Amino acid sequence: MKVLVISPVARRPEEHLPLGGLATAARPGTSLEKVYLDHGPASVEGELDRALATPGVVIRACEAEQQGFDAVMIYCVADPGLQEARQAVHIPVVGAGQAGMLVGALLGQRFSLVSPLSSSILFYENQSKVYGLEGKLASVRAVDIPVLELDHAPEVSMRAFAQASVQAIEEDGAHVIVLGCTGTTGWGPRIAEELESKGYPGIPVVEPAICALKLCEALVDMGLAHSKRTYPSPRVKPTTGYDRLYDLLMTLEH
Repeated sequence: MKVLVISPVARRPEEHLPLGGLATAARPGTSLEKVYLDHGPASVEGELDRALATPGVVIRACEAEQQGFDAVMIYCVADPGLQEARQAVHIPVVGAGQAGMLVGALLGQRFSLVSPLSSSILFYENQSKVYGLEGKLASVRAVDIPVLELDHAPEVSMRAFAQASVQAIEEDGAHVIVLGCTGTTGWGPRIAEELESKGYPGIPVVEPAICALKLCEALVDMGLAHSKRTYPSPRVKPTTGYDRLYDLLMTLEH
């Protein structure tokens, strides 16, 4: 099984990052390839960044189907281009944000999402409504550390996420914590240990990127993908400035 991991940000080749925890989470027989965008934001922290990343995500998803990948996962909790890519291709497309929220809703009565920035709180509250999970969302908490600075002092960032998680449990009634950035992949067990040390054992800490990968694997195993009644293929027409996307859509038109 081949899964394309789209990191919806633009980076120079020398800045490309390894798969990290995703590589160890993939089961034997699952091959992962990570790609970035040619054009787009350096990080996705709100609606404008999401809009700027969307065309590139759709292009990468179309390339994945053309190249024989079995599924695509979007490596960002903001899920830029998720709905649009599902319209463009027929293979499964899974967003880390939707996958993480769905697992969070599955594992407990209410979940809280811990985000890097306060500016994203309204964004994620709106996302929960789009995904039909508004009633399961206890809160969105933020640590106010920009995405690109999370790994400058990872121990400090991890403690900030743990503290915000404790506040979500104590003040908002969260039963599950969903980490609100794929840059925190691998932190889940450490944060769960911290919660236990604060008197909150048995609180699941959900890593959305791992959820997205596992959901990709499961969908491919079951032979399932998104409904084309929900995500109808677009009528292909010339689109000024997006010649590459037009060519891909023409190639993939069924």
